[in-house]
Amino acid sequence: MQRDLMEVKDEMRAVKDDSSVASKDVREEAASLRALWEQSSDKVNARVRELESSIDRQQVEIRGMTDQRVDDYELLQKAMSTLQSQQVRMRSSIEETSQANKTDIRSTVSKIGQFESVLASSRMDAAELRRRLNDMDSDTHLQFQNVSRVFKVFSDALDISMPQLASSSMGSR
Repeated sequence: MQRDLMEVKDEMRAVKDDSSVASKDVREEAASLRALWEQSSDKVNARVRELESSIDRQQVEIRGMTDQRVDDYELLQKAMSTLQSQQVRMRSSIEETSQANKTDIRSTVSKIGQFESVLASSRMDAAELRRRLNDMDSDTHLQFQNVSRVFKVFSDALDISMPQLASSSMGSR
């Protein structure tokens, strides 16, 4: 009976050792997955910041171009009225210039519309990236909760204290 008891104890030690090794492997894999997730998250966040910076630069450029075009148009109108009062015979030439400027303004307004469309699309892309990031965060949180539950089941089954994971702070979210 003592021999059987010793064999059972040896088997229990072997099971406990195997469980410790498996638990360590799971912790290492979870830490590795977390590091990969953080790297991916950092890359996505960096890309979002780049896109936001690009959007800001485009907005500044659009405003500058619009202001310049408006200023140019106002100056042209002043020049036209001065020329009309001084030179009646140049009226047809001034009207041609005015038409060309109106075409430029329409073209500029069209380009501004295109830039605004690109800006809106970029904002929608940024919002989609944020949503995906939040989804990834939720999925990762659920995965860590599941791993924690597995550890809890193992620790309860083996009657050992539950190991503390580096990700245990995730459960407090």
